[in-house]
Amino acid sequence: MREYEMIVIFRPALEEAGLEEEIEKVSGLIKNDGTVTEINRWGTKPLSYEIAKERNGIYVLFRFQSEPSVLPELRRELQLDEQVLRQRIVLSGASEQASAEEVPDTGDKGGDEKS
Repeated sequence: MREYEMIVIFRPALEEAGLEEEIEKVSGLIKNDGTVTEINRWGTKPLSYEIAKERNGIYVLFRFQSEPSVLPELRRELQLDEQVLRQRIVLSGASEQASAEEVPDTGDKGGDEKS
C-alpha cells in the first residue's frame, strides 16, 4: 500500500451537516480498499480562479493509504459529485522517500562515460 494526500475543494454553500456528510462519503470511498489516516479541514478559502461560478471553496485534506489501482475509481466518483469543485491526489512525501530508499543505488549514472 502507498500513502497518498488528496485535497478536495467543496462548494462553499455546503452547511456543516452537508459538509460532514460529504467528508463521510469520501472517507467511505477510500475505506473500501484503503485506510484513512488523517482528515484536516482547512475551511473556506478564496479560489485562485473561478470554478463553476464559485469564487470560494471549502478545502479538506485527506491522508490515506491505498493501492494505486483504487485511484481511478476514486477520481471518477469525486468528478461525478456535484458538491466537489476540484480534487487532486498526490503521493505523500513520506511514501516517495520510502520508495527511493527501497531502490538500491547501482552506481550507474546512465550515461556513456569514457575513461
